[in-house]
Amino acid sequence: MQRYADATNSTRARRQALVDRVKREPGLKLLFIESVCTDPTVIAANIAVKVASGDPDYDGMPPEQAEKDFRERIKHYEESYEQLDEELDQHVTYCQLTNVGKQVSRIWE
Repeated sequence: MQRYADATNSTRARRQALVDRVKREPGLKLLFIESVCTDPTVIAANIAVKVASGDPDYDGMPPEQAEKDFRERIKHYEESYEQLDEELDQHVTYCQLTNVGKQVSRIWE
């Protein structure tokens, strides 16, 4: 199953660093919002928009090459992304959206 994930806080360790940092700030609360996409139609549409939108990452690049590059980025994230998990991440507050809101799961600390 193909998943699309694009985030800089893509591992538990990186998210934990944020949790630790926010705990030092009085009055701040942290909410992770995770969007998981497994629908190939939605993924293809997202790629098409990214490639055709004039995104600076693909400026001057032929559309076929931009699409290939973007699909490689997705594959990279699939290999390294650690999805939020109800048991493993029960110490954090998060909202998980699946397939652009087709399913919404909320976990509140």
